Amino acid sequence: MWKRLHSFLFVLVLLLAAKWASAQCDFNGQVVEPFNDPLCGKLILSYDTWQLLVPNEETMLEGVAANAEIEFSYELDGAQTSACTAGSLVKLTCVTELSAPADCVADFGYSVSFAEPTPVVAFEPTVASTDFTYHWNFGDGHVSTEQLPVHTYSIQANYEVCLTIESGDCGLVLNCQTVDLNECHAAFAYSANSGIIELTDFSTGSYSEWEWDMGDGTVMQNIGLTSYDYGEVNIFTVCLTVWNNSGCSNQFCDYVYTGSGDICEFAECVYPGDTNADGLANVYDLLPIGVGYGSEGPPRQVDDVSFALDWSAQFAPDWGTQTIAGHDYKHLDCNGDGEIDSDDLAGIEANYATPGNAFMVQADGSPTFWLDFEWDTIVIDDNTPALIELEADLMVGHPDLPMQNLNGFALQMDYDEEMVATDGIEVDYNDNSFFGNSNEIMWIGKNRQEDNGEFDLGFTRKSIEVNGFGRIATLNFIIIGDVIARSSESSFVVTLEDVVAVNQEGALLTIGELLPASVHVIDKTTTPANEEWLNQQVLVFPNPASDMVTIRLNDLRAESVQAYNALGQMVANFPANSDIFNLSAGNWEGGIYLLKIKTDKGVATKRLIVR
Repeated sequence: MWKRLHSFLFVLVLLLAAKWASAQCDFNGQVVEPFNDPLCGKLILSYDTWQLLVPNEETMLEGVAANAEIEFSYELDGAQTSACTAGSLVKLTCVTELSAPADCVADFGYSVSFAEPTPVVAFEPTVASTDFTYHWNFGDGHVSTEQLPVHTYSIQANYEVCLTIESGDCGLVLNCQTVDLNECHAAFAYSANSGIIELTDFSTGSYSEWEWDMGDGTVMQNIGLTSYDYGEVNIFTVCLTVWNNSGCSNQFCDYVYTGSGDICEFAECVYPGDTNADGLANVYDLLPIGVGYGSEGPPRQVDDVSFALDWSAQFAPDWGTQTIAGHDYKHLDCNGDGEIDSDDLAGIEANYATPGNAFMVQADGSPTFWLDFEWDTIVIDDNTPALIELEADLMVGHPDLPMQNLNGFALQMDYDEEMVATDGIEVDYNDNSFFGNSNEIMWIGKNRQEDNGEFDLGFTRKSIEVNGFGRIATLNFIIIGDVIARSSESSFVVTLEDVVAVNQEGALLTIGELLPASVHVIDKTTTPANEEWLNQQVLVFPNPASDMVTIRLNDLRAESVQAYNALGQMVANFPANSDIFNLSAGNWEGGIYLLKIKTDKGVATKRLIVR
């Protein structure tokens, strides 16, 4: 079972010379995966002892790719046992993934020739450099240190081929991929009507035997099947397998709908990212993923995996497990790979839409969510910087009223979009939170500044629910000093809305009253009377604008115009010599801009919002 892995590790042990400098954790190593071994998940190859370590919790390596360089700390775990006996069982206490320079990649391509009795493969690295040392493991027990090796395999099969590049700047970088050396490939297409399907066999290669498994208990070998009558309208899994005596073997399976029309009119289909089946993908769809995390079921089959996240109705077989709302777990498998995990967040992010009004359960005396700003008052004067950072802690519960059975929560925040710089909200999760460390949670943050200032935020655990209170995360609001000083509002206010919290079963938790959080603003800026008069003489319209803007001056003549974005960067500078002219803002990014218009009577300052 371990022959291929051991040969690969032996090469690494002989050739590892460079080590990464330790920054946080105690040891250095690499994440590896055994070749086709169901008993072991991701393992760690320690650069300090050259031994394999078996983590007792796979969640500690969640999101860390196989072959990634890591720093880690651990304790030997003698209290538990594991089905994987490849190495010592350990409890990981720290994991940090290391990154290599951009040009340090070990990707490779290959070409296959079947002219010989067995496959001959020419390999080529994506990055070719005399500064690199190349180490190839061909997955069949053979290795090479050539830059452009050519290798002959004994049989046609799938092989896990690994390339490791080594240099002083890169250290060691490894990449593995499956190389398909089957000369024969199975494929078919079908059309159907009233329980009868018409089949077209598109299989290729030198196969001499084939088998049809029709999914209803019927299996046929070496029959040139062109049609089949199921006698009913339903969905079946049809598999075609082709092979020969030289070792070539390949199978293709597809879901076959025996009726006419769209399969989604007959069976419930899924929309990638819409886990709660409300027709939208947004922050609230994170919560069911946390509830079903780690579950497995039949994968969704699509013609092209690149379409798996497309916002379209896609057929998926039922998993037989349902959420508390009655939705099959197939909806939670956003990327269709048959597993509910962190990768499914990609479906939400790819199809994100504005949330509707979420159903929340509130009652007096229940624990609640709230924002706690670092300052309750700020003073704006002539020396205040253009951008001001306001920190606010996202809190849940209190010492005398903690949150119970919390598995995940999602909410929306409402704020004044004109006061906040473009993309001016940052979120930093509190790794010491009672909710768990960053390896134990998933989260989504989406700034919808264009929707009148909304920020969606959600967190969910990957494992069991927790009890507690305290700071979950810190939010950093980047405020535009000039705007907030001259606003008619005397405070910067953020309101929490539509908070939904669930337990491990996905049931709604009761939360208390939601109160707005605010920072009072004291304006001590001074504006000369002449500047006020100039500003009143200049009209800028439409405002907000999306394309052409008109600037009109009363009894004044413009000499030049300069435009600055929220970061103080000049985006336009041009002369003007009339009392009315146009400004094109069609290619500007959305946000707030400051226009400085030099006139024959002085400089006027106007604010322009671009959508």
